[in-house]
Amino acid sequence: MDNEKLKQIMKQKPSAYKSMHIARLRGYHGKNNNKNDNDLQKWILARWENVTARITDGDKFYKCGERAENQKLLNLPSVCRPSVRIDETTPTPLSGQLTNKQIEKAIKIKQKGLRINWKEL
Repeated sequence: MDNEKLKQIMKQKPSAYKSMHIARLRGYHGKNNNKNDNDLQKWILARWENVTARITDGDKFYKCGERAENQKLLNLPSVCRPSVRIDETTPTPLSGQLTNKQIEKAIKIKQKGLRINWKEL
């Protein structure tokens, strides 16, 4: 395990990417390494998109973790959804299926610090 890399990763904000890097550096993926590696690979292949940026910067694509300029100025949180369906376990709705009204509602929920229930938007 490379302690310098681990220290750099630990300074990052909590995210799925951070968890994935820590697990790889420590050589731990749970009881069933192959299943968890496949789950992480599916998560990466789903190409998660920041849908908040679609509202603030007019349908431009920003991957999850990147913030649009107007989003930064308005201090809006990032709301991320997968843009590609990999299999039946991919969460729905996909980013392209959301309306602007649904995205705005999700942003308001996230600003309050609550969990977004995508089936009820």
